[in-house]
Order: sequence, then C-alpha cells, then structure tokens
Amino acid sequence: MRLRALGALTLAVAVTSSIAPLTAAQAATATPHDVGTASTEFYLAHGNDASIGGGTVIDNTSPSVSVSSDLKTVTANIQGWELSLSSSAPLAPGTYTSGVSITVTMGTSYNCATGSFTIIEMSATDVNATFSLDCGPSASVPDSVGFLRYNATVDTPVPTTPNAAQAITDPPNSGTTSANADEFSFNSAPGDYIGVGSSVDFTGANLVVGGTQGTATVGAGTWTLDLSAPAGGLLVPGTYTGATGYPFNSGTAPGISLYGDGRGCDQYYGTFTIYQIASDATGALSQLNATFTQTCEKTTAPPLVGFIRYNATEPTPIPAFLTASASPVAGASLADGSTNVTLTAKSNATAGASYSYNFGDGAAATVSASSSATKAEYEGTYPVSVTVTDAGQITTSATGYFTVGDGYHAVTPQRLLDTRYGTGGTKGPVAKNGKVTITLPTSITNSGHGTLSAVVINLTVTQPTALGLVTAYSTGLSQNPTTSNLNYSKGETIANLVTVPILPGGKIVLSVSSGGTEQLIADLEGYYTAGNDPTNAGYGSVTPTRILDTRHDTGGAGGRVAGGKTIKLKLPSSVPTGATAIVLNVTAVAPSKAGVISVFPDGTTPNASNLNFPASENLPNLVIVAVPADRTIDFKNGGSGAVDILGDLDGYFSDSATSKFVPYYPTRLFDTRKYGGALDPFYYESYTMAYALQVPVAALTASLYNVTVTAPTASGYVSVVPDPIKNLPSVSNLNFSKGQTIANGVLAPMTNGVQDYLNGSPSGSIQLISDFFGYFAKPLATTAPPSSPNAKPSANVKSPLAGNAVAAPTARLGGSAFAR
Repeated sequence: MRLRALGALTLAVAVTSSIAPLTAAQAATATPHDVGTASTEFYLAHGNDASIGGGTVIDNTSPSVSVSSDLKTVTANIQGWELSLSSSAPLAPGTYTSGVSITVTMGTSYNCATGSFTIIEMSATDVNATFSLDCGPSASVPDSVGFLRYNATVDTPVPTTPNAAQAITDPPNSGTTSANADEFSFNSAPGDYIGVGSSVDFTGANLVVGGTQGTATVGAGTWTLDLSAPAGGLLVPGTYTGATGYPFNSGTAPGISLYGDGRGCDQYYGTFTIYQIASDATGALSQLNATFTQTCEKTTAPPLVGFIRYNATEPTPIPAFLTASASPVAGASLADGSTNVTLTAKSNATAGASYSYNFGDGAAATVSASSSATKAEYEGTYPVSVTVTDAGQITTSATGYFTVGDGYHAVTPQRLLDTRYGTGGTKGPVAKNGKVTITLPTSITNSGHGTLSAVVINLTVTQPTALGLVTAYSTGLSQNPTTSNLNYSKGETIANLVTVPILPGGKIVLSVSSGGTEQLIADLEGYYTAGNDPTNAGYGSVTPTRILDTRHDTGGAGGRVAGGKTIKLKLPSSVPTGATAIVLNVTAVAPSKAGVISVFPDGTTPNASNLNFPASENLPNLVIVAVPADRTIDFKNGGSGAVDILGDLDGYFSDSATSKFVPYYPTRLFDTRKYGGALDPFYYESYTMAYALQVPVAALTASLYNVTVTAPTASGYVSVVPDPIKNLPSVSNLNFSKGQTIANGVLAPMTNGVQDYLNGSPSGSIQLISDFFGYFAKPLATTAPPSSPNAKPSANVKSPLAGNAVAAPTARLGGSAFAR
C-alpha cells in the first residue's frame, strides 16, 4: 500500500551549532559573542557572589524589548529575567549613575536596583546599552554585568566582572570547557516550554550534583535535572532512549526531567547518553559525563539539548538540536498524486561534510554531499531524520515527524445522484444487495488544485422496502471495505454525510446490503485535493460549541422554525476571518411532521438537502457548509411542519489553518458487540488514536469517523469528544431512540491523541460501532508518537468523570491510505 500526498513541502532540519565563544580580545574590546552580527541581543553575566543568579550567564538573541513612548524607560524580558533602564528624562547617549533604576528579576523572587548603565544608541526603535549591578558583598566591584542590543547598528562593549566564576570569554555551550571542569549547560529553541528559546550555563561551585548508582540529580540556580536508569537498574555508560518523566517512569523506561524558573512539563520525553559515571565507597555519585535531550508533551518545538560534566576527565560532545518548518509553494501535486518533500540540514559542518537523509518511508537513506534532498511521497506521517558527518565524526542525528496531507474545497451543494428521477445515470430503485456507481464531475476531477483525493457527499436513502445499510468507497480498491456509512429501517428516509477517499481516476461506489429495494440520493458538498495549491484549505479544530438553538434563541433565531421558513445564522467570532467552510452537527428537534432541512451559504438556493427527519423524532447529521462573504448561513425547513434546529460548531476550514487531511482505507476501529460489551449509561469508550496511527500527539488534531448506535435500550445521545471527559459534554453527535439503529458522520477534535465516545443516555445501554476514514494533523512535530497504548482499565467504570468503557487497542492500524 502506498500513501498519497500534498504538494511540495519543505522540511528544514536545522542542526543548530553552539554559541560561538568570545575570544579574550573580544571580551576586552567590546563586541558581542556573535562578533556583532546579531542586531538584537540580551547578555547578562553574574559573578560568583552575585545576589542573584550567582555564576550564571544569560545570552539570547530573541529577547522581548519595549521602549516607552516618552523614551524614558526600556525593558527587556527573556528566560524569566527582566531588565529595566529608566530615567526621569528621555534616555539619550551617555552614562547614568544617579536618578536611575536597573532591575533584574527572576520570577518574583529576586531583584537588584543599584547600579549604572551607559546608553550608546537610543531611539523609539533601537537601543544599544551596557549596564552593571552592585548588589553583592563588595559595593566597589560590580557583581553582575551585561548589555542590551535592540536593532543596534554599532558594536557594543562587553563589560566584565572579576567576580565571575567563569570568564565571560566562555559563554553557554562554547565547547571550550577544560577536561577537568564542572559544567551544566543546555540550549533550547523558540517554542520550547522549558527553555523558552534561550541558553543556560553554570560552572564550578554553582553546580550541586548528587545521586546514587541508579540516579543522578543536578542542581544549578533554579534548575534541576534528574536522570535515572529503568526501575531497579544502574546507570552505566550508554544511550538511554524512550525516557519519561522522573520519578514517575516505570518498567523498562529510563527517567528524565529538567525543570526550573517556574516551568515544568506535565509529561516528559527524552534521551540521554552517559559517557562516564562513577560512585564512591558510600555509593554516592562521584563522576558524571552525559548529554541529554528533552521535550514536553504538547510542544512542537525541537527538544532542548544539553550536557552535564562533573569530575569528568574526557571531552563531552556538544549536542545540537533539530528545527523544522513547512514552506509550501504554489503548484499542484505530481501526476501520480505524490509530492516532492525536501529535507534541508543546517549545521556548522565544514566543507566536505556528508549528509544522510531518511524520509521515514521504509526506503534506504539518501546519502549526499548536499545540505538538502528531495523525494516524492504520498499522504501520511513520516519519521524523517538527517545525520551530518563532518571530518569523520557524527555531528548530530535528529528526527522529526512530518505529515503530508490534503486540503479541502467547499462547493455550492450539487446533486450528483437521484435514482428516483435518473439523475446521475441510474433510474429506479436499487435492487437487493445492488450497487450504484457515481461518475464524478470534471469540476472536481480536474479542478486545477491538485489530484482529487476524497469526496464529501450527503447520502440519502428513501423508500426502502426492508432494513439495510449502504457502504461508500472508491473504485479500484484491492478489496471492498467492511465498514458502513448509512443504516436504515423499512420505510425510513434518512441521510448521512460521507467522506469517500478516491483513488486516481476513481468513481464512487454505493454498495447496498439489504433484502429489499431503495432509492438513493447523493449531493456533492465538497472535496479534498493533494498538492500545495494556495486554496487547499486546512482544518482548524475548536472545542465543540452550540452556536444555534432555536429553543433558547442561541444564534439569534428564537422559536420553532415553521414549514417552508428559512432562518439565518451570523457566524460568531469563534469562526475566524478567512474561513472557507465550517463543520456543524445539525439536529432536528421535536418536528411536528416529517420534513427536510437544507443548510447552505446565504444568497444561494441549491437543489440539495442535508437532513431528513420523521415526525416527533430528534435526528442529527454532520454538515460541512461553505462560508460566504457575509458570514451568514441559511437553514431552511423544507417540510410542512414546525421544528427546532440545533447547530453545534465542530471546526472550520481555512487557507491559514495548518492541519491537513490524510485519507485512510475505511477501517472498523471497534464494535462493542464483538469486543467489550454494551456501553452502559454515562459510560464512555476510549480509543488511543495516536498510538494506533503512530502519529505524534502534538500533531494529531482530529479524526473522521462514522459512528453507529444499535440495540439501545432507551433513548439518548452519543458525544465524541477529546479525552479526558471531566463533565458531561454540552453538545452531541448522534441522537437515538429505543431500539433504533442509526449512524452519523463525526469529525471530532483531539487534544492528547485519545478519542472518547460517551453514551449520554441516563437510563439505557447501547452497542457502539466506529468506522475510521482519515485523520487531520499539523505538518510538523518533533515529539515521538506513543510507543504503546495508554494504560487503561479493562473493566467499565461507571462515571463520565473516571475511567472508560474498554481497554485501549492492542495493535496499530495497519497499512496506509488505500491500495493503489
């Protein structure tokens, strides 16, 4: 099986070098650590006896800087530190020794307001200044010094202090640490929650190192690093992968946690390598030489990297980190629906370096002398990596997870099939266990936006002479799916929104399983294309929210909707400007007569419908509707009786949204009739999608399902929501009556890679079936997917606030999007 993909995307894998050290000449003559190339930089060095941050160095080229409108105050913030330079008069070049205030704070704990500063350049848009702080034991010697450059254009003198534990000529991660020095250092990329894009470096007596033969703890300033062997094991030289948060790591997982400055992860993931480690006669740690990487549970920033040297006698490799970015350019997908994916490595490697690129598709790595490589790929999520080898030594090997997906195009609803009247080429009832094939219009098969990958239709069954079900799929599949899209009873008229993954050149097959006949109707609602055309809209998840409820005047349309009447919904601000379509779960409530609801952009009158309902029955359907320029959506009651209408917002599509769709071969996730048993009142079923798909939690935003309820013992509803469920959801996806079998399409958001299905019936149990058709994911993530399912109780727990209905899956979903 092969994956199909979205147009040309670029993954820039940046192997970031360490901060270049100051030479003795630079420290004395006045240029910043990067030899004046950074126009913006905040540098702060503390002496050993400084009242704040003793012995540490802060050096960052992306501080937050602001200048007051009266030019009397300058502030800079980075990594929990704040610098303030102020005067009673507008600041101008010169030295300020009185009537001034310099404050440096870490959180809310420490400050120093005694010192002086010199302004070199000053305006509303640029600052160049040096400063010194005098809050230590010796008032005659500055204990903390530094400089601030903000859009600076001339070199800045770098002040020094004789009290510094390490010379200012050795800034963070310089790699010049002598063989017997003690040092704790880490670098982080912008967006990392712990390091917030800055560097930290401590040396000498500023480190407190302890531990046993199985654990190591490093304290430096406000920072703490914990490393541990798997439970009951010893730390020995080697690389420890799959580390989780210490001290909560268990089983075979090693432990890691780096926290400080008021920040810590809920869940930690990392890797560390021990080069040297020893204990004294009492078992206390006496030597440690190690490197480490760490990331938090929800960040898509590259992992921070660092090292610890404690009584080390051998050199320590200076680690680098990986950054990634997606840069689509105009154009459609390749002829076969694939796309060119480019990996680019950025490092301080010298000429003659070699690069090994792994695109994560099972093929051999691409080895090249070039700092970039390109390969055609299909939709899916790939663990991509690059290894840079310089002068015979491996500089770094880093991995990210990259998703190639498809964009959505909304259309004015168009009727493709109506067997009652011969629309679409088939006229008359569909025979017992029959099939109907829909030829797709050229407006979507040759749209110019890329290769067609999936079609969204509203499928309706009417006049069935027996109960049955309909399955929709593409021609050309190697085997027909065992899923279903629409279940119906004898005499019932019912609709469901269906997303059908389409193979290149394929048509839609509607396969009926029934002992009777029925009429079929299919309305085109939209389609997905591979490629990177600028109009390929991404998906934006939202917390499901009720934006229309005529019973309570929510949405401004109060009161029951009379037969033939159209109401208008002005979209709320939760739907961002630029949205091209929205996803709604629309429910007809307490209709006085059977009827039909059509949902469409204001100003259009399509010959299509979205929801058919019988008298006195609450019935939902998923709707994807285009957003017009006036942001108004119309709801028309096409029946003769009155009805209340609910609309729950599940998400939106826009050109700026980053999550793209990866279509999947229709797959049955679970069926409680065969596994787990009936779902009792207020029980919920959990499914660990991130593990099943092997997609990083940080990337996975939503999944597309068809959810079916059968054999309910009482009326109720189903809500498909992100895990964990803490309170009863205020919205629903599927309403059912006692004894009814009913299905509904669901596009459900996820926040932690786990999907919950709640039986909202207060008094009845249900059997629940979920079929899977694809997922939405952000293009880039550097966190790894779960290596195993979340631990789940094997028995039902009778509360929406604790537990779940069944255990997590025991195997991953196999294969890819669909056979080709």
